[in-house]
Amino acid sequence: MPVGKSLRVLIVEDEAVIALSLSIGVQNADHELVGVADNAETALEIAERYLPHAALVDVKLKGAIDGMTVGRELAQRYGTAIIFTTAHQDRVLTESRDVAFGVLTKPFTQDQVVAELARALQATQAEPEPTALRYWHAIH
Repeated sequence: MPVGKSLRVLIVEDEAVIALSLSIGVQNADHELVGVADNAETALEIAERYLPHAALVDVKLKGAIDGMTVGRELAQRYGTAIIFTTAHQDRVLTESRDVAFGVLTKPFTQDQVVAELARALQATQAEPEPTALRYWHAIH
């Protein structure tokens, strides 16, 4: 659980422009950006080292492992709140309701990034061990 009012946030995004936009959103929300990964392996390495409270994860990543799988791994291994970024929200809603704390549909605004991170912070402070499914139902 985060101390104070700040999250450690990991970004998993293989498009540099979108990763930059997400990074700005993390900074605008006054959270700590622990890393940006463009593939699953790097994301898991960063997570092991920094134990992020939240991760902004693109559903479609280049490489053998997609973002849905990375999100599941981060949630299971580290209790990370997963906020998926996608142009296809329906897939996330049907395939990862058990993992997703939230969804940012592309294109998204900086205000939406800040709002999703605020929800993740609120959920992690409200419960000692929040469950993604309980949070999902609370916001939808």
